[in-house]
Amino acid sequence: MNETTQALRRVFDQLFGPSVAEEIIAGDGRPHPAWDSVAQINLVMAIEQRFGITFSPEEAGMTTSFESIRDLVEAKLASRTA
Repeated sequence: MNETTQALRRVFDQLFGPSVAEEIIAGDGRPHPAWDSVAQINLVMAIEQRFGITFSPEEAGMTTSFESIRDLVEAKLASRTA
């Protein structure tokens, strides 16, 4: 597990609590009841703060799974160092 994945797991743990975060991370792609519109806003803000990145509104709308968020964060971090 790379550093980005570990840091994202911690953000999910803090926002949703460890057991719900694990359900979301290991989920089957269906929306989790705890991941509502308010949680979405809080999640995006927490990730932006943790990684020092900014999501456009379109990108924020693409953050619908742990995997999509991880891929987006990694792409943003890579473009920052390129």
